Amino acid sequence: MFKKGFCKQQWKQNWWVIILLIFYILSILSGFSSRIELETVLNLLTILTGLFAIIALVFTALQLREQKNQHKAEMEWQTIQLLEQKKQREAEIEWQKIKIAHGYMKRYNNPVFIKIFPVVAKKFRNFSNDDMANNPKWEELNKDLETKSKIYLFLNFFEEMALMYNKNYLNQKLIKDFFRLISMFYYQKAGNYIRYVQKTSPKEFTEWDTMNENFKC
Repeated sequence: MFKKGFCKQQWKQNWWVIILLIFYILSILSGFSSRIELETVLNLLTILTGLFAIIALVFTALQLREQKNQHKAEMEWQTIQLLEQKKQREAEIEWQKIKIAHGYMKRYNNPVFIKIFPVVAKKFRNFSNDDMANNPKWEELNKDLETKSKIYLFLNFFEEMALMYNKNYLNQKLIKDFFRLISMFYYQKAGNYIRYVQKTSPKEFTEWDTMNENFKC
């Protein structure tokens, strides 16, 4: 199958050589039959050879031009395909970001999570002063592991979401539109508590702070 196709391709490329050979034979036979001098026949063949050489060069140039245009068209088609694939991947990534953003909204509106709000708000009021170390409520909170876990569940929710926001792993516009006022409100209320925690763990809740700064823009 390959040889058949190859021979066919060779015939297309070298058709002029075959025609030239046929013309040579016919010219020689004609010369002998007409009793034309051999020198005259050879001169004629020389002229015809030059003519066919010029035709062959023109034909080859046209072939090369056609191949170049074909290659260019193939490259343009591949470029279009790559751009389409890129757009499709970007659309899929953006859809995933939207799903993640809606996931945080759903978690925030979960009834179980909503029940934590008043508990957290009450505790934040107990730590409204800067002198956390001398605040007896702090010692009480350390012993109340259930309440402390609820506070950390609440605060870590915003810290986790802020990390995803700052890394652009979710749809930032949806999060900003929905959580902007909520996030800044609770960060302000928990300010003293967060600053006290950061005395021993400086990196705690820093992503949340960065997100809130971005919300102000």
